[in-house]
Amino acid sequence: MNKKIIDAAAITLLGLIFMIFGIYLNAKDSNYRRDWKTFRLSAETAEGVISRIEVKFSLQKHKGYKSIAFAEYTDDNGVTHETQLEYYRSDMDEGDTVVIYYDKDHPEKTMSDPAVALSGKDTGEMMLLTTGGIITAIGVLPVILRIREK
Repeated sequence: MNKKIIDAAAITLLGLIFMIFGIYLNAKDSNYRRDWKTFRLSAETAEGVISRIEVKFSLQKHKGYKSIAFAEYTDDNGVTHETQLEYYRSDMDEGDTVVIYYDKDHPEKTMSDPAVALSGKDTGEMMLLTTGGIITAIGVLPVILRIREK
């Protein structure tokens, strides 16, 4: 097989992988947003205080350090709960306040507003989709030109 065709196929495959990963992340975030719409209809809000921030090291899933924030909040019955936030930003410190959305029937169940929890992810997904599309086009172009020559 022609080396140029093999190179073009490899580039195309790389571009498709980027695109598929971008689509996967977008679908995952869309599911979160859909679940949020249902959750918030019956959710109560409370002011939470960041109680601790854990830094974990992993060689598997995250390949490095990952910070996880926890917040304490008090429900309408006066019971204090601690929950893991679904997001972490580097400007967060212990003692900072955050809005907690919780299920009034099961106050230990919480969700974060997607506008906060997913902020910044849309840009990454669009970069993956755009880059994947460009790389795929670059990979497919030589194949199309080769076919036209014949």
